[in-house]
Amino acid sequence: MVKAAADAHVALSAVYGDVDRKTFEIVIGTDGNKKSIIRYGAGGLVMAESMTMNILSEDEFRYFWISWANNKIEVGRGANYGVGAFLQWTIPPSKEFNINCLAVSTGTPSRGQWEFAELLGSCIKYQNIRFNKNE
Repeated sequence: MVKAAADAHVALSAVYGDVDRKTFEIVIGTDGNKKSIIRYGAGGLVMAESMTMNILSEDEFRYFWISWANNKIEVGRGANYGVGAFLQWTIPPSKEFNINCLAVSTGTPSRGQWEFAELLGSCIKYQNIRFNKNE
C-alpha cells in the first residue's frame, strides 16, 4: 500500500544499491498522477505506459501489487493479487536478469508512506512495515 500525491517509484534490481544497471523501475502516478510507467533502468527508457488518472492519493492508502514472474512485469490495483492489472511488459531475452532487490521511494516533492504485505499461498500476512519519506 502507498499513500502519496504522485510518483510512487519501485525499483526491481539485480544488485543491491545499483539502480542504473539491471533494474526495472515502475512509477505509479507519474506526470502529475496521470499515468504509470515501466522503465528499463532508473530514469531510463519507457518500456510500457498506461493512463492512470488519480491512481494515487495523498489522503488515503491505496493497494497495489507487482509481479515479475515468467519474464513479465505486471502491476495491478487493489488488494487481490492478479486482479486489476493496469500495466504490463514482457521482458525481452536481451534484458532478462534475476531480480534480487526491491527499493521504493516517492519522487520530489511528493511525500509518501508505504506499507507492505507478504503473500503466503492464498493468504496475506501483513508485516506492519511502514516507510515514511521526509518524516
